[in-house]
Amino acid sequence: MITLQDYSIKSELYRGDKSIVFRGEKENVPVIIKYLNIEYPNQSEIDYFQKEFNFLKKISLPCVIKPIAIEDYKNSSILVFEDIQGKSLREILKEKENFSLEEFLDLAILITSALGELHGQGVVHKDIKPHNIIYNYKTKKLQIIDFGNATFLSRENPSINPKNLEGTLSYISPEQTGRMNRSIDYRSDYYSLGVTFYQLITGVLPFVSKNSMELVFSHLAKLPTPPHLLSDSTKFIPEIISEIILKLLEKNPENRYQSTNGLLHDLTECKLKFEADGKIDSFILMTKDISKQFRIPEKLYGREKESESLIKIFEQTTFGHLKLALVSGHSGMGKTALIQEVQKPIGKSMGRFISGKFDKFKKNMPYYAIIQAFRNLVEQMLTLDRNEIQDIKDDIQIALGKNGKVLTDIVPELELIVGEQPSIINLSSLEAQNRLNLLFIKFIQVFCKSNNPLVLFLDDLQWADNSSLNLLKTILTDKSLEFLMVILSYRSNEVDNTHPFSILLDEVKKTDVEIENISINPLSEKDVNQLVSETLVSNTNSCEELSNIIHLKTGGNPFFVSSIFTSLYNESLIYFEDKWKWEISKIKQISISENVIDHTKDKISQLDLDKIDILKMAACIGNRFVISVFCKIINKSLTETEEILAQLSNDGYFILGGNEARFAHDKIREATYTFISEEENH
Repeated sequence: MITLQDYSIKSELYRGDKSIVFRGEKENVPVIIKYLNIEYPNQSEIDYFQKEFNFLKKISLPCVIKPIAIEDYKNSSILVFEDIQGKSLREILKEKENFSLEEFLDLAILITSALGELHGQGVVHKDIKPHNIIYNYKTKKLQIIDFGNATFLSRENPSINPKNLEGTLSYISPEQTGRMNRSIDYRSDYYSLGVTFYQLITGVLPFVSKNSMELVFSHLAKLPTPPHLLSDSTKFIPEIISEIILKLLEKNPENRYQSTNGLLHDLTECKLKFEADGKIDSFILMTKDISKQFRIPEKLYGREKESESLIKIFEQTTFGHLKLALVSGHSGMGKTALIQEVQKPIGKSMGRFISGKFDKFKKNMPYYAIIQAFRNLVEQMLTLDRNEIQDIKDDIQIALGKNGKVLTDIVPELELIVGEQPSIINLSSLEAQNRLNLLFIKFIQVFCKSNNPLVLFLDDLQWADNSSLNLLKTILTDKSLEFLMVILSYRSNEVDNTHPFSILLDEVKKTDVEIENISINPLSEKDVNQLVSETLVSNTNSCEELSNIIHLKTGGNPFFVSSIFTSLYNESLIYFEDKWKWEISKIKQISISENVIDHTKDKISQLDLDKIDILKMAACIGNRFVISVFCKIINKSLTETEEILAQLSNDGYFILGGNEARFAHDKIREATYTFISEEENH
């Protein structure tokens, strides 16, 4: 146990990989002390503590643990919090295995109320679990703790890098695994809340495994045993409670509760029925569940046929085929969203999905998108268990032999698996190119297995460099490759018959490679009507006039539809007042730029100059960037940078994920470039 000046340590409450939590006193005042349990922490680990302290200082809620101080200790840091003299629900569960129905309902209402207050202040916790909920039986006071992963509400995509995987695996939402093609929002906390409720009333977790990949797979694809089926002589769980918990545990965020108000209403109804009759009869759930958050559902509209085609191609891949899918359409049509949608069935089939994106402003960088894709693959491999990583290392070393350095020079992250590689023989340019192509084939073969097919998705082929096209030709015409699906996406209006990519396709067509062409067209009026009605939780008839106006002004371009729809909300022409309402006469009168770039430029021009400067700096760096590096470039603190990026993310400019940020769409970056003067560009 550590010794701290001015503090007396009473007991150890929790010990994790990076921190230990103690109960103690300072001048006879009870406190909680969180200690960074790393002898020589790096700057990012110290920043993690500072970030949590700064974050909590901005939240003033009785249900949130109150920070008192952050102090240096040896080479590390300690966080000091108030102590409500309670126990974590994890500790209480150890003592009593599970809660009675009456206790569960009281606690569930308290926790849901606390989470509602938290979300009301714009905070997503991202690690809700019994360990992080403190309860004092005497005072009936409850607090949520551990805000190290918390963020202010923003459009955030998770990283699948295990070092950045946020949350606790047994409680993590499917979208937090990074394998769902869904951004993280407040509804991720509802899933973790569902796991917590499940454990509180049954005494067990919905999914149990010592294998991390198996747990991830369970969250993505398996259905938990309904809690009421676990009733026995020691506990009775009504079916309606089971339904509430299973609704929280829905895989897709759109299918869960959408508000704490809706959940609180149903839990309170259960409590009242139980107090009145000693039982809880079934009733219709979610009648009061309308979210005040304006959020367009992250689902595909009007793309059922195209989605089915891609899934069918993947299924054929699982039988040992090499398949090529070409997805084309104008910018903003949703090509990328469509392709990423196949991530879910791939995850359920234990397949691997890797992706890379070519960049209009980085055409001179060979293999730009391919390097991204294989970095993505390395990150996924690092999430595996130690024995699985060793098996893959052995397979890679057998495949590459003494030439491993050829690939580690291009994808340095690969050394995290295979280690440093010996020097290689220098060859002529043509010979070196042939060697690289051959080694890529051998490397890919390691990951193309009958039980783990590989999907390689490369986006924006209209900007591909010649080296990448040459390698793609080698991959697509190699008859030894199987269990591989290649998806290539491009803007049809930017690729003519003389384009290098068209020439590549002509050569591939001469072989026996099976090619599927999928063309993406604008959304119909019916599709836009469905999107609008589901966003505003209204019936399609009442939304028809509004959705027809949006369709008319956007031509059914999905990116434009989303952008215009969000602008109407930001300008208070769509607003929440008990239910969603809109000013149809004013909406009819507004003028909207005729194309996406001009509309996006109009939106950017209305931002503060500081935010425009942030966008300009980001646009110069690339489509994506590392936040901890970016803050140094713009000469701001990490906390300040994260706050600005979160605001821009809320406005739809960026998507955040772990320590990375990326532009939400190419058109946003292209529009931003028009604000950069020639002087700034040099």
